[in-house]
Amino acid sequence: MQAALASSPAPDDPCSTKRWLFVFSVGGRPGSTTLMGMLNAVPQIKLTGENKDLYSRLYELEQDTLALGGGDRARDEFDAWHNAPDPVRLQAAVCSWLLALSPHPGALVHGFKEIRTPAAPLLARTMPHARFVINFRLDLAAQQRSFERLGGQKTLAEATKGNVSSWRKPIPFVLDDLQRLRAALGGRPVFELPLERYGVTGFNALLRWVGARGCEYTRVLQANTNKTAGFSSAKAQAPGLLRGRCNLTAATWDASLGERLAPEWR
Repeated sequence: MQAALASSPAPDDPCSTKRWLFVFSVGGRPGSTTLMGMLNAVPQIKLTGENKDLYSRLYELEQDTLALGGGDRARDEFDAWHNAPDPVRLQAAVCSWLLALSPHPGALVHGFKEIRTPAAPLLARTMPHARFVINFRLDLAAQQRSFERLGGQKTLAEATKGNVSSWRKPIPFVLDDLQRLRAALGGRPVFELPLERYGVTGFNALLRWVGARGCEYTRVLQANTNKTAGFSSAKAQAPGLLRGRCNLTAATWDASLGERLAPEWR
């Protein structure tokens, strides 16, 4: 961050010049690692994994820095608290930090997947060319069992920070959480993919939505299927996952082209 701010020329703004794709998963254990692996199988897409809500902390640092400036202090170089931060350069530095998580020179699309959703509105506001995938499960009882297989360290209600009074009506609760996430994204391009719709058809629709042409999925990865299986087990399944040669070079990354999958879940 300091190095970026110290450079004399105005930096390129990766928030605006890069294509960003973010995967937000509701509650955890909805298959987000599989989703990340499927997208990373496309050579020109590079998403990183969860980062402990790094963007929210970077945003707080940016806001604290901006609060140091303004008024007489920004103009008076003799003031003990003199600071005159440049908001454009600050935001570019924040996005550069995120880009450093996955600095693949050949990638056209960068981003990450996260189960913590506070960063969603910040990303939507500061990255004009970002797209978002919302991942969830319709069957909360199955999601709870998935947590229990991990050792019962936390319940689904704790993971989603919500109150679930009954497992008999899981869908309304999930939809409430989805509505909050949709509202936070403010109408930005969103593709919704629940675990129950994982399949070649659903993932090929996602592939077309991100602008990939000339290729298609032949099957679906299986990641984190038990307590010991990690993403490395899914990586071994990657050969032959795609048929054809994906091309995103000419893809239009226009926010106005975003569509939601499965509007009946709105």
